Amino acid sequence: MQQAEIFQNCENLNVNYTNMIQSEGIFLGIDLKSFKTIYASTNFPRIFNYEIYRNSIDLLFTQISLIKITNFIARIDKKEVKPRIISFLQIKYFNCLYDIPCAIYISNSVLCIEFQSKFDSYKNNFDEIYYEDTLQYIKSYSGNIHKISHYICKYISEVLNFERAYLCEFLQDNHGYVSASFQNGELESLLHHHFPASDLPLTVRNIYMKNKFRLISNIDYFQVPIEGCKENIDLTLSFFRDIGKSHLTYLKNMELKSSASFSIVLDGKLYGIFGCHSKTKNYTSVEILSKIQVLIDEFSRKILLFRYRKSKKTKSLGNAKINNFIKEYENAECNLEKIPNDKFEELKETFDAKSFFYRYNNKFEKNISVPYEFAEKILGYLNNYVRNDLILIDKLIDLDPIFEQWSKEVAAGIIVIKLNEDFSSFIVFLRPEYIQTIKWSGNPNSYNLEKDGTLNPRSSFATWYQETYCKSKPWSSIDFDLGLELQTKLISLRSNYLAKSQLINRYLNRKIIQKDILLTRNQLCLKNIFLVVNSTFTWSRSKYLTLEKNSQIDNQLFQGFILEKVDIINFLINLSENISYNIKESFFENINFNLDISEKSILPINQIFTIALIILEFIHLLNKHSLIVNENRIISIKWQENASYTLITLHDNSDFFNQFNNASSDIDLIKFLINQLNGEASWEKNKGVVLKIILQRKCLNIKKNLALN
Repeated sequence: MQQAEIFQNCENLNVNYTNMIQSEGIFLGIDLKSFKTIYASTNFPRIFNYEIYRNSIDLLFTQISLIKITNFIARIDKKEVKPRIISFLQIKYFNCLYDIPCAIYISNSVLCIEFQSKFDSYKNNFDEIYYEDTLQYIKSYSGNIHKISHYICKYISEVLNFERAYLCEFLQDNHGYVSASFQNGELESLLHHHFPASDLPLTVRNIYMKNKFRLISNIDYFQVPIEGCKENIDLTLSFFRDIGKSHLTYLKNMELKSSASFSIVLDGKLYGIFGCHSKTKNYTSVEILSKIQVLIDEFSRKILLFRYRKSKKTKSLGNAKINNFIKEYENAECNLEKIPNDKFEELKETFDAKSFFYRYNNKFEKNISVPYEFAEKILGYLNNYVRNDLILIDKLIDLDPIFEQWSKEVAAGIIVIKLNEDFSSFIVFLRPEYIQTIKWSGNPNSYNLEKDGTLNPRSSFATWYQETYCKSKPWSSIDFDLGLELQTKLISLRSNYLAKSQLINRYLNRKIIQKDILLTRNQLCLKNIFLVVNSTFTWSRSKYLTLEKNSQIDNQLFQGFILEKVDIINFLINLSENISYNIKESFFENINFNLDISEKSILPINQIFTIALIILEFIHLLNKHSLIVNENRIISIKWQENASYTLITLHDNSDFFNQFNNASSDIDLIKFLINQLNGEASWEKNKGVVLKIILQRKCLNIKKNLALN
């Protein structure tokens, strides 16, 4: 069975649920309301010579300690303290008082307290000054991360009296790699050793993220039952939890007697552990171990800072090249074939790639630099790829063994920058084979799962070497971030370009329809005049009720009605309705009118005709020259009067101003009509286009419509 499969199968090992602890500790479970002991490890009566189970804890703890415990319970409900704390509690032991470090936490609504069974021999010889100097050194350190890793290993080994201390990082495939190691005794260095992912199953890793420091003082301890536990309880935060048999056998096979570990948690994930080994028993106090974890947490923050600085520098250089490529892509109208080859070369350097190729509109590039069969195999894989994320592969032979023949000369790993969902257009950067020798501590494929779901520990820890072939240099998180940024920007540009192209096509189709309907300028003018006349008589029909409903315009003219004066408000309402109908019929486009006519005035029909023609020419001008079809087209007409002049404001929310210089001849016609009224005009760009017309009152025959007042 492969190590990745074993790692997955180990996820359901509930090693944190048990009703046993190590003989090196004492465990008490206390009811939160009565403060009576409802769980107790069976070694308690042998050590204290009385029974604590089902009795009040004030038999063991002093009043000062009870206050500490009460404060912890109150603060943990408000999440003001960590789930587990290390606190000095004062206990009574044969007429003596002992201040001992205890682990305090809550499990299944039970207050749990643990302390070392050999508490009477507790001695704190910890050098606080050395510790504070080390902590300050880690905080202020700005050099090489590997150097400080070795420094911490040395400090842990010397202070905790372990023969070996090491830093094991977890790589992308979850197997461990020892990047730093210090030994002070017979144990050999583990530097550069690799360990399979199955050495630390996922459930155990989750425990290590919550229970960040651990100690097995003596692997030959005997199991101590917890009295009162009818079923196994969750001891994830326990310091003396019974260890799984497979792990103890694992340590015995390494000829060890004690071990400890400290977790490095970054971004909610177990990044690695500092581990300790010794061939002798080790009874380091939990208090000192908690102090070491503070150093490790500070080191974790340092890693984040170093990663951020490195990532920022790398991304800064990569983003500059990506942005240059984006500009070329935009200038090339999203056509990969129009982009100069040197821009692809710059991106190739960004992703530390050997070569590249691309596919555009279902066709590979003309001068493709990789074997066509290789490109077709990649395309075949992509066509079956259903996930919607960035594609990074460092071992192509996992997809198909046929890629082995190309791993050396062409590529062993790829990153795919897709431009659409159907993979008709994409860019591929290729990394060559990266041959390396991996030093394993034991056989990584020697694991098997027993029928009961536990893990068979390795029986051999001899160092052996594995040569890796057909695999590229792994893609890093920075490669992923840069690739995702490039892909996102390219897709966004392409989407915008396609949307713009669709609008232009709609505009061109509209122009074709317009050309078919309005063959000449004369036809347009005649149509406009007809609209004005139609609007006039629509107004007149509503005003003069004596007109027959179905009478024609020519009949009405001969009936003798003299329409010398036209009501502005009603006329413009009717005119806008006619224009809306005409636009929808001619151009298949909806248009809305906003009328703001504050004055109830009337004008001679010759002047209202000219104003109506100006409005019509303004609208048709914008229809003709706007490139983008506005789904929410609004025409605003505002009529304002004062003692000296009348201001008519026409506003359209189109993009006409981008084509202003191309419409000079049409604008001249509007100017001519305004001159007929001795008026002045100005054009403005304000959320579309605005035409302001100023007409002097002395040039207009405006009268108030008293009938409407």
